[in-house]
Amino acid sequence: MSPAFFLPHALWTYARQELLVRRASPSVGHNPLGGWNVVALLLLLLSLQVGLGLFAVDVDGVASGPLSRWVSFDAGRRAAGLHHVIFNALLVLIGLHLAALVYYRVHKRDSLVRTMVTGVRSSSSSPAPEMRFVSLRRALGVFVLSLVCVIAVAFGAE
Repeated sequence: MSPAFFLPHALWTYARQELLVRRASPSVGHNPLGGWNVVALLLLLLSLQVGLGLFAVDVDGVASGPLSRWVSFDAGRRAAGLHHVIFNALLVLIGLHLAALVYYRVHKRDSLVRTMVTGVRSSSSSPAPEMRFVSLRRALGVFVLSLVCVIAVAFGAE
């Protein structure tokens, strides 16, 4: 996925040229709108929802996040309130993602669910571009970084 994929121009071009057309364009992965939705989902889930949940304090203080002892009760309650708001935003984004699946199935006659399960897109008349993966070194680096973050949070809470 090229960086140009995430530019507003790519989003606007896709919406104008492809969104209302009945045929599904051959592609690998998400279109610009779906890509932005995934980015928003991951940002909300990973950075905000998890981050706020770590510091959230329940009203009675029993079901508090593992790092809640590092913030005041009021700050923990604010984190819990924002945690709740972010949860509702996540539900909206998930709903939009599911609505897109239905839209593609009904309007474009393209079963994206089947494509996700089998890895084969049967409705495209022309072949999709070849998929490229990142290097094993980069994938391993991201995995190790994620593992370090999880361990730091898990053992930092004790």
